[in-house]
Amino acid sequence: MSGIDPSVFYGADAASRYDDTKRGDEADASALLAGVAAGRPALELAIGPGRIALPLSEHGVEVRGIELSTHMIDRLRSKPGGETIPVTWAKRPLWGQKQRQIPRRSPPAAPSRNNAGMQPLRNARLLARLALVWFVLYLGSAAASPLLAAQTFELVCTSVGMVKVVIKSDNGEPVVHKAAMDCPLCAPGGAPPPPAVVLNAVPAQPLAYATWPVPAARIAALTAAPLPARGPPSFS
Repeated sequence: MSGIDPSVFYGADAASRYDDTKRGDEADASALLAGVAAGRPALELAIGPGRIALPLSEHGVEVRGIELSTHMIDRLRSKPGGETIPVTWAKRPLWGQKQRQIPRRSPPAAPSRNNAGMQPLRNARLLARLALVWFVLYLGSAAASPLLAAQTFELVCTSVGMVKVVIKSDNGEPVVHKAAMDCPLCAPGGAPPPPAVVLNAVPAQPLAYATWPVPAARIAALTAAPLPARGPPSFS
């Protein structure tokens, strides 16, 4: 709407042709607004030629209006019942100036519903902040407790190969017993020795194969058969 003056834009020609195009919902809109008003007065901004104001006044609602165009006001006055509706002529538009709030007798319903819908979100955000603060305080107290209240403890090596932590009070009496990991000194003594690994070593010298039994000799010994013939020895 920048650069547009409604008092000039809605001149005599626009006021005369304003009612030519009917929206078709004037009767329904006026009936709905009459139920919302419930006997209270109504103020219509930019009342124009009274398209809504006139049917609304017929329902018994006291209607008042504000209009920038004098031609629109004249068009309203020319209609039956339009002369009884008080209209305030705004001499200049309020665009670019400080916003003005029109007081109402009852608060709007939409902001109330929005506030009611946002309240659980605000509560959840507050609970999240409280939980975060509690977590930070818990970590701080856990980190500072050994420094503020030092405790005496002993490491006791048990016979089963475990280390037991004994926390003592200020009087030297044991308070808490905790079992820890296996003792590195006692665990090998209590466990059985590992089994020995026997490796079949392969002879490294070729002459060692001469002492191995020949399969043919073993067969001959079992069957009492003579040994196979061998050639004469060769001399080099």
